[in-house]
Amino acid sequence: MKGFPTAYRALEENGSGELLFDTDEMRGYLSVTIPVHPAFLPNPPEGNAKAAAYENSLLEALGDNDLTLTQLAHVLGYRSISKKLSDTVNALVAKGRIERIPSATGSTVLLHATGR
Repeated sequence: MKGFPTAYRALEENGSGELLFDTDEMRGYLSVTIPVHPAFLPNPPEGNAKAAAYENSLLEALGDNDLTLTQLAHVLGYRSISKKLSDTVNALVAKGRIERIPSATGSTVLLHATGR
């Protein structure tokens, strides 16, 4: 067996999250996100209050708004996207706390807090 069944089985066996699929209504594209295993996430918030506080500040900055990563950086007072911001957003996506939503044009990805 190859393809998605193999990927599902491998992710389940190693304790990773599920594959995340995204497409537009016209099925013009398919995006598959393979989540990072929790053991490989930078600065896990468990036991790290500073990292957890930073994650919470990102989620609060997003609020109910859909923002690009650049817009989120500006809301947080950064001039550009820092590695810390990018890594933390990726970690929150892997945890299901933020989702990536393609814009109507398909060229920009918006971030949306899931409320989990």
